[in-house]
Amino acid sequence: MAIFYFSTVHKYVALDNLRPVASNPGNFHNAIKLLTSIVLKTESVLNSGKERKSFTFEELVQHNFKSRKGTVNIEGCRALVARSSEKVPGTDNLYRFTHDVKLNIPVSFRIFTKAHGEGIANRLKCPICFIKGDPGENYEPLEDLVETVELVRKLNPSPVEYHMIPGSHHFHLNSPELVAPIVNKFLDSSN
Repeated sequence: MAIFYFSTVHKYVALDNLRPVASNPGNFHNAIKLLTSIVLKTESVLNSGKERKSFTFEELVQHNFKSRKGTVNIEGCRALVARSSEKVPGTDNLYRFTHDVKLNIPVSFRIFTKAHGEGIANRLKCPICFIKGDPGENYEPLEDLVETVELVRKLNPSPVEYHMIPGSHHFHLNSPELVAPIVNKFLDSSN
């Protein structure tokens, strides 16, 4: 993630999250326990030696669509499956997911505190383009998000853009025609 390699990042485009989301400090130990449990289960799957199940491409698309509960349209799911599956060797039309099983581990950033997030915000010094889905996901209260954007603007000598795009967390897949012009303009700018 770009926020951990501050000196090598020339421009930072953040989609739906600007920084790790702070957890409720009272839940820190529960978050660690849950994360540890999931990591151990994932390690068990990785060490089981079992082959991944195979399906037709359309079955994978439908599985992906259903698992995302309508947050990604069917075309977006096709794009996700195309980049995260492979044809099973020796078959005519069977595919399997290729994504790293470790990606099923919930985002561990939720163990960060607000102070951690502020420390990261303090280190962002390059031009930033932050695009948030509206309503997006409720990773944090809107007040905390706005406070973070303002803190980054205050501490960062470079320009900080903040845009709202209608949609879920996957607004970039569902409405790329709204996102691409913003990102292209930002990347093409001389900032």
